[in-house]
Amino acid sequence: IMTTIGYGDATPTPTSMREVLVVMAVQLLGTTVFAYVVGALIGIILNLSPGTKLRAQNLKYLNQFLGEVRTTFALRRCVRLNLLYREKVKGVFPEADLLAGMDPELRLAVVHHTYCRTVLPKAPALCALEAEHRGAFSVVLPRLKPYAFGLDDALVYPALGPHREMVFLTLGTAQATLWSPAEDQAHAKDKGHGHGGGGGGGKVR
Repeated sequence: IMTTIGYGDATPTPTSMREVLVVMAVQLLGTTVFAYVVGALIGIILNLSPGTKLRAQNLKYLNQFLGEVRTTFALRRCVRLNLLYREKVKGVFPEADLLAGMDPELRLAVVHHTYCRTVLPKAPALCALEAEHRGAFSVVLPRLKPYAFGLDDALVYPALGPHREMVFLTLGTAQATLWSPAEDQAHAKDKGHGHGGGGGGGKVR
């Protein structure tokens, strides 16, 4: 009451309809202004860090999805860790759309600044590529897809036509395995079913 219509030291005369109507109008106006100010302050506080807001929203949606599919605790933990790692490396904003509207030199500077503390120190091959071909950073880095793998996770890349994959291991170790179509067919025959094609893969250690 003190913030909208005063301390109560000035009151309308009960027998004066005009004074009562004026006080009612002042009450409504004061309450409206007070609610508007509070809402504006809350909006300012919530928008101080839009990145934090988007991260919390993404994590909320992910938790709701995991709750609907009734996953195990271990699987939920792995999925959350993967999301947090991806957002740490790539961020939560539409990077590709933002970079597409920049000129090449500005895009290169922004990409270098974005990844100089996360990916580049752990991927010297990219630095060597940039030294030979200026601007390679702005083409390759935005297309990277960061993943967080657990122990004994496996990656399989079948050789079905032209297929190329480049993997940068920034933490931990992995074992790469290559096999030929003949080995693949022999393995399939031992399992009771045959299929052609070869490929490669890796297993996280």
